[in-house]
Amino acid sequence: MAAAKAWPILSLLLFITVAESFVATVAKDRPNMAVMVLLGLVFNFVSFVWYCRDSDAAGYRRSLGLNIAVILLGPFAVAYYLLRSRPKGFRVRAIFGLLGFIVLVALASALGTIAGAAVA
Repeated sequence: MAAAKAWPILSLLLFITVAESFVATVAKDRPNMAVMVLLGLVFNFVSFVWYCRDSDAAGYRRSLGLNIAVILLGPFAVAYYLLRSRPKGFRVRAIFGLLGFIVLVALASALGTIAGAAVA
């Protein structure tokens, strides 16, 4: 999937991460579990939507096992998918892109925690 088409979905994932960290921090590490479960489910759903759109754009045939793995194992399954779906010469770049996104998720989590601490 072209980066321009992927960023809205990836930005939504970052926003959800900020929200999870914010809610957990404001609640002094005792957040409403229903809210946290809902945010986690939304994060997994949006991640799966990205995977489906990206695999369609790449012409990669999804398997049931990989579909389940993307939801349950997250970054590990996405790394496997990227290695399998990208042509030679683009695989390392795709993995570095994934690692960069993981760093962005960590920074988004820190941002949500800082914002939550400022409010609490």
